[in-house]
Order: sequence, then C-alpha cells, then structure tokens
Amino acid sequence: MNEPEFDLFIAKVARELKEPVELDAQFDARVMASLAPAVISLDSRRAPTPWYRRQLSVPAPIAGLAAAAAFAGIAAIGMLAREPQGSTLAAGSAETLVRVNDSPDREAVVTAPVQFVFVAPSTSRVELIGAFNDWQPTPMAFDAAAQAWRVTLSLPVGVHEYQFLINGTQHVVDPTAPQTASDFGSPNSIVKVTPVP
Repeated sequence: MNEPEFDLFIAKVARELKEPVELDAQFDARVMASLAPAVISLDSRRAPTPWYRRQLSVPAPIAGLAAAAAFAGIAAIGMLAREPQGSTLAAGSAETLVRVNDSPDREAVVTAPVQFVFVAPSTSRVELIGAFNDWQPTPMAFDAAAQAWRVTLSLPVGVHEYQFLINGTQHVVDPTAPQTASDFGSPNSIVKVTPVP
C-alpha cells in the first residue's frame, strides 16, 4: 500500500469512527452482569490494617465519669479532714520538714510539703511507711496538745501509697484518707500531692 492509498484508508476509518453508534438500552446491564462474578472488591485486596494503626474507641459511660468525680471529691475531703481543727503543736516541739527519696536531679522533681497526722495517744511509737520512702519507717513526733503523731514530708507531685506502723509491728491505714488495694491485696492509704501554688 502506497502512501496515497494509505491516506485514503485512514480517512475512511476516521469517517467511520466519527459516525454515532447506536447501542441497545440493555447493553450496559448485560456487560456488568457478565463481569460481576469476576469482579473482586477493592476492600478484599487490601492488606489488613496492622494492630498499631487500628482505631480504637473506648466508651466513657456517664456513670464511670461520675464515679471518678466522686472519688476525686472524697480524696479532696480526706486531705482537708486530715488536719484537726484548732490543734497546735505542744510547747517546745518543733515540726520539721523531712525530705524523702532525694533525687540526684532535684530541680527536675517538683515536691510539696505533706503533713501526716495519726491520732493514737496510748501508743509508744508511730512511724510512717510508704512508697515515697521505700516502705522504710520514718519516725513521727507526738504532739501532746493534739494527742496525735505528726510528720511533714516533702513529697514528689503524684499519688503515693502509705500506712502507719504502730510500735514497730502493726500496720494501720489512715482512717481519714482514701484507700486502695496494694499489689499484695492488703489495703493502703493514698495521698495525692499537688504542686504548691
């Protein structure tokens, strides 16, 4: 086929392609029906989402939020009730601030003073043990005017578990503070330390 014949052939094909094509009204439906069994959805070809990329939704029921707010309120009331009203230290006794668990990087640890009071006038010795002093006894001083044992510690901000140790043998929780179960199942008192404004 020479070049003029080829040009005529191309012009004829182009003319045919420009003509409108009439298709049956059911043509699309027949084509799609024939393809349907072989079509694979895009979702089935995707790899499953890895566990670290999955979105999780955690329901927060109103009752749970109310219980958390009630617990926070009880803890706040317990902190306020810890200090007996109108009590003063006995004459000649000085209340000292005891620092526990000194951190090598003191500037990075925010602490606040916390006073612990335990009313037990008939006991001969009361000590404070807790997570903040590695459960090693910290002696408490007896306040004769208030008939209570006291110690003030400088504790890091956060929540701490503790107990009172009576006469070196008996473990007692603080009746004025909220309680939690320890890792061993026994009850511990808890104190929440907040930064001093």
